[in-house]
Amino acid sequence: SDTLTAGGVAPLPSLAGALGSVTAALSRAGNVQDACCCYYWALRLSDKVGADPPALVRRLGGALNQRGRLALVAGELRAAEASFRDAFTAFSHASDPVNAALVLVNHATVCRSRARSKQRARSACRSATLQALVAAGAAVLEEVPSAEEVEQLAEAARQQRRAVDAIRPLRGAQPSFYLASVRQLADD
Repeated sequence: SDTLTAGGVAPLPSLAGALGSVTAALSRAGNVQDACCCYYWALRLSDKVGADPPALVRRLGGALNQRGRLALVAGELRAAEASFRDAFTAFSHASDPVNAALVLVNHATVCRSRARSKQRARSACRSATLQALVAAGAAVLEEVPSAEEVEQLAEAARQQRRAVDAIRPLRGAQPSFYLASVRQLADD
């Protein structure tokens, strides 16, 4: 427990270790936001408690990435994108190119999801229009993607290319991740 001293609060002797076990339990319980907060405050206090800032930044990046993945699954694309951007910043700050590349892949997935959502909306609208045109005997033109769809697909390809470029120097250590990233880039 903390004790007050003349200079403020005396630090806990093993804050970094305690935070590691606490946030691991929080992440397993699905409370990733609390894990992010724990790492954030641990970083803010790291100089006072002797914690290892790069390790805390890397853990914060992992928690932010997990928060983004949960938001992506829930269909909350803005929240997912924001979390992935923050996670990328954390991993870049911690000089962790593999995890930074993984976050870029996740961000590309957000862009692909947006494009699919726009395509589904366009297709639904087109179906109703096609039925009316066919009923009227009019000619039917080929379906063309919207500018927003094309923009999101292009952004997905840009993020995927950044991921491939980031992981390329480490492809010997991460061959399956590298190959999967290159395959996805080719698909994009």
